[in-house]
Amino acid sequence: MAKLPLTKEMILNSAEEVLLRFGPAKANVQDIARALNVSHPVIYRHYDSKAKLWDAVVERWLDRASAPLNDILNEPISSDIKLYRWLEALFKGKRQSAINEPELYAIYTTLAAQSSEVLHQHITHLIEDTTKIIKQGVDEGVFVKDTPEQTALAILDAFTRFYHPAHVNEWQNPNIDKEFNALWDILLKGITYHSYLT
Repeated sequence: MAKLPLTKEMILNSAEEVLLRFGPAKANVQDIARALNVSHPVIYRHYDSKAKLWDAVVERWLDRASAPLNDILNEPISSDIKLYRWLEALFKGKRQSAINEPELYAIYTTLAAQSSEVLHQHITHLIEDTTKIIKQGVDEGVFVKDTPEQTALAILDAFTRFYHPAHVNEWQNPNIDKEFNALWDILLKGITYHSYLT
């Protein structure tokens, strides 16, 4: 039986398993190669350093986490509903991952903290998506004509508690959903056009 060619997807899947088994401090390229039954130079043909491989693992994780956000972004719904659903999906996606797969979540967040460029790109992407929603709202006459980029950054700063891993221990608080909605109500009053007319 012919051996399937090694792909980046296969390497990343194996890297995930090795990270879960040994942890980010002890996992190495040799472990991944051994799991794939190849020599470690074969891995380096795809990723020229362990740091690049870990970056790719984090990037794939963040891409998977962002998929529901992208779906919401493209829905033909009003901007206020879209913004709420987008922020809610950001929060619930991170919380679900942390609760359902705590060990894997801890590994990813550890690696993400070391992957400054990947993390920067992710945050930039979040800001860009939020800005798009704000611009849609301005066009609809729902959100005030302010600087959309600054508004987007302020919103993400305000909701940091609901998606940043530093707050992971708060996400199982029974009142966390109420607190999310309370913050949303305050935010909506601050950025909607009708509040400036009353």
